[in-house]
Amino acid sequence: MDVKKLKLEILENINKLYKIKICDENQAVRLNFNVDKKELKIYSSNDLARILKENEYQLRKLLHNKQPRTYYVGFKLDFSIIDGKDIAAFNNKNNIVVKDHGDIKVIKDCEKEDLREICT
Repeated sequence: MDVKKLKLEILENINKLYKIKICDENQAVRLNFNVDKKELKIYSSNDLARILKENEYQLRKLLHNKQPRTYYVGFKLDFSIIDGKDIAAFNNKNNIVVKDHGDIKVIKDCEKEDLREICT
């Protein structure tokens, strides 16, 4: 899993439809996000756009958790996306999250039947 360090900037607001730029050190992506309807459209087609689309759940968590009143033109945020991480599995309360020598893993509910002992 690769951690992508990114920068977000809100460029424009048209009736709660925000035009947003997300960039890393090499590329930029333009997207629109409607705060009321929670609609997300990614317009770019470079490698960064592919990563954002493949990890859309993480991006949406960031955009949905931000309070609507805190969206404004000029807002900037540094954030990270963990490419390839199944964030939904971490949020499932039936799964067990395990840290093993610095590596964080999820044992899914269907795999727990083989689990005999947990040491904490």
